Amino acid sequence: MIGVSCYYILGKREGRREGYIKGNEAGYEEGIYKSLGIKDKEIAEIKQMATKMEIGGMLVRQMDDRETDKTAAGEAGSVGQRSS
Repeated sequence: MIGVSCYYILGKREGRREGYIKGNEAGYEEGIYKSLGIKDKEIAEIKQMATKMEIGGMLVRQMDDRETDKTAAGEAGSVGQRSS
């Protein structure tokens, strides 16, 4: 019973700490936006564009990885062959 109680108290503290951290970060960002005069619509557009850029970057990395795999496989296959 005591162990369960301690676990509950520690979990509650951890949850509060996470809540304070998230609230602090959100308040900090909100203060920056307000001081720079950035409106909510602009913020949404910026976040959407950042998400698209991140997805685009992931796709480019995947394409590069596939290209290097194909190149490496082609070079490995041609090592044992002679040109006539």
